[in-house]
Amino acid sequence: MSSAAIEKADLAALTNEGASHMLAQFVGPDFGLNSWRVHAVHHRVGGGVSVGYSVCGEVGEAYVVASTARVDEGRLRDDGGEIFDFEGRRYFVWRYPFDPQLPALPLACDPQALSEFIGESVEIELLAYRPTRRAVVRADGNVTYFAKVVPTSSLAAVVGRLELARESMPSPQVVRISDDGLVLTRAVPGVPLSRFLASRPSLPDADAMFSRLAQLVEGMGEPITHLKRRKAWAERAGAYGRAAGAALPAISRESVQLGERIEALIAATDFGPLVPTHGDFYEANVFVDPASWQISGVIDIDTLGPGYRAHDWGCLLGHMSVLEDLSPQRYRGIGPVVERWRDLAAREVGPAALGASAAGVVLSLVAGPAKARKRGWEQHCRTRLAIANEWMSYAQAGR
Repeated sequence: MSSAAIEKADLAALTNEGASHMLAQFVGPDFGLNSWRVHAVHHRVGGGVSVGYSVCGEVGEAYVVASTARVDEGRLRDDGGEIFDFEGRRYFVWRYPFDPQLPALPLACDPQALSEFIGESVEIELLAYRPTRRAVVRADGNVTYFAKVVPTSSLAAVVGRLELARESMPSPQVVRISDDGLVLTRAVPGVPLSRFLASRPSLPDADAMFSRLAQLVEGMGEPITHLKRRKAWAERAGAYGRAAGAALPAISRESVQLGERIEALIAATDFGPLVPTHGDFYEANVFVDPASWQISGVIDIDTLGPGYRAHDWGCLLGHMSVLEDLSPQRYRGIGPVVERWRDLAAREVGPAALGASAAGVVLSLVAGPAKARKRGWEQHCRTRLAIANEWMSYAQAGR
């Protein structure tokens, strides 16, 4: 059985009713399991499947994670986790806030402990948790901080990129680091670029913002190109096509074929020279001053490194093109801005490279709605796949 087929089977096993037996065994008879539901699904093709469950019992509630990702089995057991043989496969199970690969997570998620770590009283909010990979906690005190939790093996690289970024762009300042993987930064000022996009800007205002974004990416320091290069989202389109098919089997054939076509077009397209890139350049990671719309900060720079400019623009435009599906009322009328920025970016990098990159980014977002399983998620998956196909058609027409 191929790795893709195995992960597809894992995804089905961990989200069907049979998972209740494993969960009941894990929480134990004293917990008195009454009900459970899938809260989030994390499928990293080639990196395993993790599922988060909201579990209710006679004595309270818990958040439990079951995963096939590689973990430190000794730490798993030390933190109260267990290993289960379930439906012929081996699964690692633990209870949040413990995570065998993120030893600093309990510190980040404990208001009192984090307050002591920071040196002032803070209120906390968990913003993101990707089992075994990372978590982000917002901490509000005299100022706003963000605690990013990463595997200890990634700590030096994350801190190094943050320090390097500050040399050429407004980015988070590192306040404190823990040896077990917590990086505390001070919040950048302003609001996300999405606020500008939701304001229904005129085309002249949109042109002015694009110019600021171009100055930002062009101003990234040359030392960034000496970092290790990571594959762009679109360069992994084949994997994302398979992930989309695993999330919604009805679109599997189309999504897999699209991923293969994107990778083939990228291989046949001249992307120009390697330059400094952000790597995850989209509207949630760029902050602007709400009064002047000047760029005030850039966040989430773990992917900083050498790459191709088309991939940064493709990431931004790919994300922008799904905003109206994400929130129709908030982003109604964003289409003309997407088209205008597409035309401006294509002048620099070419429509084939830009379109292929944007198509790959959108394909990476197709499985997203399946993670939360909210009402209508299947249609959102199909809509995003259609948008990815539109970008692919644009790329092919521009060759």
